[in-house]
Amino acid sequence: MNTLVFATHDVTPEHWTDFANTAGCEPDADGTIHIPYVLVSSRSQENITTRTEHIDKVVKTHFTSSPWPDLKAAFLELYNKHPSTVSPTVFLILDQQSMEDRTVIIIEKGMDWLKDDGTLAHNTGEPDVATYTVWRKYRVGFEEAWTAQCGIQGFCSKEAAEPYWVEDVEREVYVEESGDEDEDETDSDGTTSEDLEYGDFPLAVGKK
Repeated sequence: MNTLVFATHDVTPEHWTDFANTAGCEPDADGTIHIPYVLVSSRSQENITTRTEHIDKVVKTHFTSSPWPDLKAAFLELYNKHPSTVSPTVFLILDQQSMEDRTVIIIEKGMDWLKDDGTLAHNTGEPDVATYTVWRKYRVGFEEAWTAQCGIQGFCSKEAAEPYWVEDVEREVYVEESGDEDEDETDSDGTTSEDLEYGDFPLAVGKK
């Protein structure tokens, strides 16, 4: 699957090459680097399915002054248009700080289960437990970004991401999505999850 990378600062070809090549998947034995990212600079961007391996000129962003609710809404809107090709649980943000210190923001769409008194429940079968969607923010160096994403998505220990956690940006009551969970997700162009392998490259687990 493709991971969306929202730019809240204009991105130069040099910055993108540095990020994409450093924060991409572990190289193959022959040195080939797989870049799973799509650079997003506008909410109305049409091409979300083609990975951004390189850019030839500065990408001007429309998200410069976008607050968190706008970025979340843009992610959900683009995901809902392309559910079979866009990662549903993680997106990234390249901001001004990214250009200065080579760090990237990772946003995780996760789940929490809380008791009536606000404490975390470890068993969803406990009485009086409510389910919440929680949006967690991490900031991580380019070199550790892929490993952290693997930890967040369960491909390696969550401990790979925990040191980079910054805050829980938002917690909201979970609303179950409509539709049969067993049905294939379909993009707006008719593409289904069966048409694509997961990421169409081996998912390498980064080194902690």
